[in-house]
Amino acid sequence: MLYEILILSLLTISILFINFYLLRDTIFGISFSRKNYNGILLAREFIIVITFGVWVVYILGLNNIPTFFVKQESLFLSSIIILSTFNAFLISVLFFSRYFFRNYFILHDNKLNFRNGKFVLTIFSLNLFACVLLIHFLGAKHAIINSIITGSNLLDVRMENRYSSNIPTVIASYLKFLYIMCSALLAVNFKNKGVSVGQKFFVISLVCYASSLYGGKAPLFNCLLIFLFGYMCSIDKKIDVIKFLKFTVPILVFGIGIIYYLTKIQFSELKSSEVVEYILLRVSTGQMMGVYEQLDFKLRGFDYIWRSVPFANMFFDYKEYSKDLMMNTWGSYKDASEVGVMNSYFIGEAYAIGGVLFMLVSPFVFGLNYCISIFLLIFLLHRVFGLDKTFSIKTVGLSIAFLFPLTGDIAGMVFLKQIVMYIVFLIPLIFVVEVFRSNKG
Repeated sequence: MLYEILILSLLTISILFINFYLLRDTIFGISFSRKNYNGILLAREFIIVITFGVWVVYILGLNNIPTFFVKQESLFLSSIIILSTFNAFLISVLFFSRYFFRNYFILHDNKLNFRNGKFVLTIFSLNLFACVLLIHFLGAKHAIINSIITGSNLLDVRMENRYSSNIPTVIASYLKFLYIMCSALLAVNFKNKGVSVGQKFFVISLVCYASSLYGGKAPLFNCLLIFLFGYMCSIDKKIDVIKFLKFTVPILVFGIGIIYYLTKIQFSELKSSEVVEYILLRVSTGQMMGVYEQLDFKLRGFDYIWRSVPFANMFFDYKEYSKDLMMNTWGSYKDASEVGVMNSYFIGEAYAIGGVLFMLVSPFVFGLNYCISIFLLIFLLHRVFGLDKTFSIKTVGLSIAFLFPLTGDIAGMVFLKQIVMYIVFLIPLIFVVEVFRSNKG
């Protein structure tokens, strides 16, 4: 028992050292002097969900956590695999940041130039508004508002939006991309005198509405965090730890209150203490139990790779790993339309596709493509949309944790599917930019 704790502690210390020290001057780090708070947003996954989640599972054991295939005797080995692969991922990100993408990932200048900031914010927010209208036209209801007005169960409304409306998955992904980008663009633009108070209010209201449309608890809270840290990096005053806490604590309390309220709506039969317990389990273990299930259940199938291929779904239907994992656990004996998917951390799907070998290589594959994807997004904002380089880096930096999550599957990264999809999303906006540019010329 003692040696197990020692090994897990060493792996955890290594993660903390890389994350908070070696990455501190990169787009992934935390630096008060450079007004870089991206690492705090990333810490939600890096530290709380993955690292803390592993410790919660290890300490509580299987008697206190609902599981299906996880064995007590394999818990320690699974924990080592998760923390070791996460260390490998961070090392690869550190390597690529310093030697391949140094000009974009190493932070130097913290002065903001708002060139084209208002224009880009405007076209993104108008696109988001049009996307919301399209989603309603296709039959979706605002899950939270509908649940409050009609008294319907929030979970039922969410499932109805997902499976009964005529909304393609790509539209829902487009909505998420737009409200995250609008949040970051507004946050970095907050001190831009060219952006009126009315426009700021419109964008904030639109983002709050869009991010809560499907009834999820996390999206709205995530957007509030982007607003907060983006505002802090855009102001002229230097912020120390005390000022930082004054800024963040009220927002965090407000956000936690929203999450509690939405959970209570979704599970009205739960007592207050049970709601708190549910939230804590969701934050600490809910995002990670899928990988523990996978490492013992050993769901396999090379054809899961097709989900990684951009546009493959336009030509044929393929199996979805996270859906199959859910159907073999919580979704057993249920119709597929009644359940969602199961998060499993990227090594889970890597194991399903290529076994142990691909699982061990996956942190480096994920790390490289993770960095390439972030670089391409910064490059497009800077070179194509005409935003200042520092402005572009800060905007994408605030979005990384939510556009490229680690507790999803590896499918979005193997063949750069995620960034290819985002580039496709940007094509209409690039067209608008080019039209304005040609008219100016």
